[in-house]
Amino acid sequence: MNFFIRFVFFSCVLGLFATSCSHVTFAPKSRQGLMLLAIPPTAQVYVDHKYWGTGIELERIPRLLPTGRHELLIVAPNHYPYYSTFTLKAHELLRRKPGLVRITEN
Repeated sequence: MNFFIRFVFFSCVLGLFATSCSHVTFAPKSRQGLMLLAIPPTAQVYVDHKYWGTGIELERIPRLLPTGRHELLIVAPNHYPYYSTFTLKAHELLRRKPGLVRITEN
């Protein structure tokens, strides 16, 4: 019984350290998906209304997406939100460098 309790405990602990976005997968060799470039490290990225992660987690890493139309939303401190739509074709890896605009105080 002790073994079972330790197994459950360590499974839970290891599960807490897993990435927060388990639904986001790396693109396979076909390279179909989305790669984001030059985004602020603290930016929060959403694709199709699902949280993908922060800029530092996603920078230059291809992420798998199915073909079709998708929505991209990036929210970063001291920047206006960035929103765009794109259509992904089969075996296509889109590289996006979103033009986030910094908020300036007058």
